[in-house]
Amino acid sequence: MSRKTAGKSREPGSSTNPDAAATSIRQSLQRMQKKIIASLAVYLILGLLWIFLSDQFLFIFWQDAATLRVLSVLKGTLFVLFSSLPFYLMLRQRHAFWQGAYNELDARESQAFRQAYLDALTRLPNRAYLEEAFRKHVLQAQDHARKAAVIYFDIDELREVNELCGYAAGDQLLRMTAAYLKSSVRPENLVVRLAFDEFVILVAPLSGTDEAVTAELNAYVERGWQQYQQQWRFKDHSFYLTASIGAALYPEHGHDLMSLLHNAETAMLTCKQANKNDYCLYSSQIQLQTGRRTEQLTLMRKALSEDQFRLYYQPQFDLKSGELRGLEALIRWQHPQRGLVSPGQFIPLAEASGLIVSINDWVIRAVSRQKKAWLEEQICPGVIAINVSSRRFCESNLEAQLLPILDGSQGLCQGLLEVEITETAMLEDPEEAIQIMGRLRDKGITFSLDDFGSGYASLNYLRRLPLDCVKIERQFVQSMLINKNDALIIRSIIDLAHNLGLIVIAEGVETAEQLNHLCTLGCDVGQGYHLGMPLPAEAITDLLREKKLVLQPARNTDSPTNTER
Repeated sequence: MSRKTAGKSREPGSSTNPDAAATSIRQSLQRMQKKIIASLAVYLILGLLWIFLSDQFLFIFWQDAATLRVLSVLKGTLFVLFSSLPFYLMLRQRHAFWQGAYNELDARESQAFRQAYLDALTRLPNRAYLEEAFRKHVLQAQDHARKAAVIYFDIDELREVNELCGYAAGDQLLRMTAAYLKSSVRPENLVVRLAFDEFVILVAPLSGTDEAVTAELNAYVERGWQQYQQQWRFKDHSFYLTASIGAALYPEHGHDLMSLLHNAETAMLTCKQANKNDYCLYSSQIQLQTGRRTEQLTLMRKALSEDQFRLYYQPQFDLKSGELRGLEALIRWQHPQRGLVSPGQFIPLAEASGLIVSINDWVIRAVSRQKKAWLEEQICPGVIAINVSSRRFCESNLEAQLLPILDGSQGLCQGLLEVEITETAMLEDPEEAIQIMGRLRDKGITFSLDDFGSGYASLNYLRRLPLDCVKIERQFVQSMLINKNDALIIRSIIDLAHNLGLIVIAEGVETAEQLNHLCTLGCDVGQGYHLGMPLPAEAITDLLREKKLVLQPARNTDSPTNTER
């Protein structure tokens, strides 16, 4: 049941139709009336025959007038008694029929109401019911100069519960959430299941000044948000439940239900994209951000279709030998009007929207083409490192896309592909991620854990994952000379990684002092603007062809762009 279409009850009139039932009953009643009329006609004929024949019969056997009077009275009494019995039976049948008809109509109307206005899984009202209730509350709000609010409640964990434990667990979570929401609202408020993991609460009426109404609504939402955060168990699995909530006010944020629902959902999505487990009230600023987000997504999709993205390659050097270890492929957006756009300006939105999967696919195809071109020129760039997002990592066709990059000559440059992943790739399905890594590693692909030290479970992943390298997060490198704690963290990471047989790569090396300190600490590989800038494939190809990629500071010392990808 817990799928996107689950919970979307049918519209009124699409289920059992009470009018059709009434028509059927009316036809049955007409048949019964004809039967009664026929019975009355038979009764009349039989009555006349009884009177005529019985009088003739009495005159034959009895001539005494007194006896005839007594027998006539008895004959009339018997006639009334015996004729009343069929009428009584017909009346009982008619009463039973009408009672059954009324019960059937009530049952069919109740069934039609449930199918038209109630969600089948949670037994909460659905959208059709919400629309009617909203019209009533809006009219009441207009009459009494009061306000109303629409609260959009989205469960953060339902998809994970479905994938990990099955849809039966998801259904149970939905029913539990429905019961919680119903018990947490005032009797005059309405809780509705809109679709999948989305619920709506109609709060009305709200009265007072604008500031008082806003404060009351914020307190109401925050209370529900905090109380929902709890530990929830299904069999052997445990989940910490959270929700993303958005709210919109009538009439400030819309004069009709569609507008209010859209704006409340927009506020909810803003929270969900930021960090989940939060709530916010709709505002014009959110609307502006949403407009920019939509525009940016449209431009990125256009960039993919028109091949506006470019790959830059940043060298990585072995800090002990000074030789080139390899290149990291970094994406850039060559916008026709805005010029070169750094990844920090579009990667976060691509991650949040899911467009990162298509962007990752583009990067893999571009690296594959470039690797083939280098091999045709007998150029070996060393290890080529590719960032793979958490959304893309567990896709079923990832292996089929990566393996062609390994194909090529049988010389020194065979293979040498490295996939950089973050901890979030592990969080969604650790066991599946480990299996994928194992299969790819058997094919010759190595793995590096990116931004090591910035997550929550890095040590656990170092123990479990089939890794080859760890990359020290750039912020530690950039602050290690001024923050002793960061320097100690880097030393600990290097010692730990070496004890586990892993290579340590430091990114974000921007000064000679940082480089010298990393060498002193025993770091294996360095990457950063001090060692070599990210360059287009053509420029990197020229340097590789002329063998000019050696360990030396880059001439351009401009500060780096945002997050490299």
